[in-house]
Amino acid sequence: MIHLVKLIIILLMALITSLSGCTKIKEIKVSDNVKAEVTSKAEDNKIRNQPELKKKLSGLENQVVLSWIDDENVLTVNRDSSCLNDSKVILSSYNVESGEITEILNDSRITRIYDTPFKQHDGLILLGNRKQAFTFDPKEKNLELVLDVDKEFPNGVPGSQKSKDQMDLRVLNVQLIKHDYISYVSKLNREKGKKYAETAEYTILNYKENKKYTLEERFSAAGIDCKFDLTGNNIYIGQFAKLTKLNIETGEKVSMDLSMPSIENIFEDGTLLVYCIEENGTTYDKERIYKVDFDKKDVTRYVENYEGKNLSIDSIDFKNQFVCYTYFGDGEDRRQDVAMYGSLKGNKFVVTDKLFKNNEEEGCNDPREFIFSPNHNKFIVTVSKSKVEKKDDSKFDVTYLKDDKYLFELQ
Repeated sequence: MIHLVKLIIILLMALITSLSGCTKIKEIKVSDNVKAEVTSKAEDNKIRNQPELKKKLSGLENQVVLSWIDDENVLTVNRDSSCLNDSKVILSSYNVESGEITEILNDSRITRIYDTPFKQHDGLILLGNRKQAFTFDPKEKNLELVLDVDKEFPNGVPGSQKSKDQMDLRVLNVQLIKHDYISYVSKLNREKGKKYAETAEYTILNYKENKKYTLEERFSAAGIDCKFDLTGNNIYIGQFAKLTKLNIETGEKVSMDLSMPSIENIFEDGTLLVYCIEENGTTYDKERIYKVDFDKKDVTRYVENYEGKNLSIDSIDFKNQFVCYTYFGDGEDRRQDVAMYGSLKGNKFVVTDKLFKNNEEEGCNDPREFIFSPNHNKFIVTVSKSKVEKKDDSKFDVTYLKDDKYLFELQ
């Protein structure tokens, strides 16, 4: 009996030890998972502002890079489709690691791109033809009709001098704002005897729910500049002499005076980075950059003297506060067109160094395109040199003497 009791005690101790050991192992696994998650988040939130040239991308001759599809693939379009005239549009997916290019859209209805390639709208692109606008999702390869001008304006656009058959969506400034939202001119206001419209009614359309919001603004071939805030409840609209906040739930509009504002970014705290064209004598030609707290009506100018260098800002990656510039040269060294990089520190733009170290951009005379990946760890730079010749029929021929794309990683 004593032996039996001892045996039971030994078995119980063994069981307790075993369970204790299992518990410890389980705790270690949970701790490792949490540690890995914290490390991953820390890596994602890391500020990367040191560019490293990885390689020159091959196989992109006669292709324009529009945007990233994901962290390894970019969306491209055939070069000859990027003119103002209607032509065949073919979209492709290009893998930056393998160099493989795959056609993903070739539709006879698509003869133009309405989106500006430098703008990215949650992965969507707006394209179409004279009468129709479509959104295309390159991830899902989904093409969706969002506006048909003949159905929207069966009797023609109010105030337009063009007949219904002459109506063209490009003249109506159709633009993609974000998923589910586009904007376009829905009415032209022309004073009697005037050839051109002074103002226009712009419609912001939720094409999923067919909800419309309108505002009147000075007519511009560039359309209106719109951006949603991070809540998705308000749209900020850059107008000629003011910045307007539109609540899409209530329809309430509030404005503040600003000179030709162009909205570059909306930060997590709700403030905006805004470009303004200010008056210089009798013309508007001084571009200034401001941080705007709309609700407090507080405007703070960014310091942008670039340490005395003759620079312009090409692109900003706000996650990394990484800035791409073009240096035009000073004095006798003007028209150098050198790509440089730096950072945004507080309210000051800082210049660090040249982007290219081995004259890869020598001879470049076209504006560069900087396109950042969704994870903000990579970007592509297009370096090109073109020659423009006017044809007899008032059209232009563009010949590319140089058209290179480079992949950079941010460390």
